[in-house]
Amino acid sequence: MVEFSCVLDAPNVKIGDNVRITLKAKTPEGYKVQIENAETGASVGEGEVCRWMPLVEYPVPKPLATAPAPAVEVPRPNLKNNSTVLLV
Repeated sequence: MVEFSCVLDAPNVKIGDNVRITLKAKTPEGYKVQIENAETGASVGEGEVCRWMPLVEYPVPKPLATAPAPAVEVPRPNLKNNSTVLLV
């Protein structure tokens, strides 16, 4: 089964309510539903449920460089009398 997010538009339902919905009729944007309290079975009324699709903004890719960047040249110290150079 495919999962998706949806929005329930119902005047008598608030966040945290435990409800059960029954699809009644299809609308252009979603479905008309019958709502009941899942704990008591009492009718809460009718509402509408529709699919919610958030706006996702994708970053615009940066154009690729036509030529590779030149390698950075680091001046090397002169080695004298068995000295050691550590690269960190």
